[in-house]
Amino acid sequence: MMNGAFFVKRMTALAAACAAVSVCTLSVYAEEKEPDFVVTVKAPPHIVFLGDSIVTGYGLEGYSSSDKSACASFANILSKVYGSELPPQADFTMDNFAVDGLTSKGLLEMLRSGELDEKLKNADAVVVSIGGNDMLHTFMQVFKKDDSIATMVGGILDLGKDLDRDLDGFAENMPEIAAELDDRTEGRIFVQTLYNPLEDTPISKLNSMSVEKIGRLNDTISECSDNGEKYVVADVAEQFVGRSKELTNIEDYDIHPNAQGHALIADILYSATTEYSYTYYDAEAAMQYELDQTEKRLKEAEDKERRTRNIAIGSGVGAAALLSVGAVLAVRRKKSR
Repeated sequence: MMNGAFFVKRMTALAAACAAVSVCTLSVYAEEKEPDFVVTVKAPPHIVFLGDSIVTGYGLEGYSSSDKSACASFANILSKVYGSELPPQADFTMDNFAVDGLTSKGLLEMLRSGELDEKLKNADAVVVSIGGNDMLHTFMQVFKKDDSIATMVGGILDLGKDLDRDLDGFAENMPEIAAELDDRTEGRIFVQTLYNPLEDTPISKLNSMSVEKIGRLNDTISECSDNGEKYVVADVAEQFVGRSKELTNIEDYDIHPNAQGHALIADILYSATTEYSYTYYDAEAAMQYELDQTEKRLKEAEDKERRTRNIAIGSGVGAAALLSVGAVLAVRRKKSR
């Protein structure tokens, strides 16, 4: 037969057990961590293109200086590819700030002006094509459509010193460009080398000089990368060797890449950029998580309120039971006397 003291002891143990269960439940909720909504991908969600008319798509069908999105430039090709590969939550964007005729000095001034700071700050990748215009005007002094071969040959004799002066300027500007970009973006920087459109002209002297001088420009690009620490070198020049007539409009006295050339540059840059990983914040998933958590907290509050009511009711019943037991025990004690 259960005596009063034993009954009270059992009730106390039950209450302690319930309290222990509540503490364990709270501990589980306390240890639950918020998920990481930063998603890793192989394509850059936000990419910026900088440079000259090679980037704008000059010479391509549909090209317009006021609308760089209308032609099949390598920048537009990559934009479509990246946009199709990334999920909608990545919110892919591409900005093309290339300017026809831009030199390395002009790009340096553009960066220092601060006009690109916001876009560069948010960029995951920055692609740069620059340097051709540093030498182009010098080359074009002797490479004119209406000039005879003899006239061109005569002009080439004085070409070397002028090109070296141009290249000296480029060698001064390129490290500064790299430094300005490094200050303005945490994105991965890619600088492409310059292909040689003059490697197979009817003038052997011009061919050999273009190989030498454009080679020096590309050497500067490689050296200033500091073995990839400053930026990644995308070697476009190497893939164009021996293919200038196939990949450029040089036979029409236009040094720019044709559609096939732009497609190849897009392939080269795609391979270079996808060697690295990029991230984006999945705001949609984060918002859904917050909604789910809010719903969960509301349900927990409702459950807690219901448990509190049940405990109150149970406490009343328990108190009544204890009074009844106490009364019975009192009667038994009276009778036992």
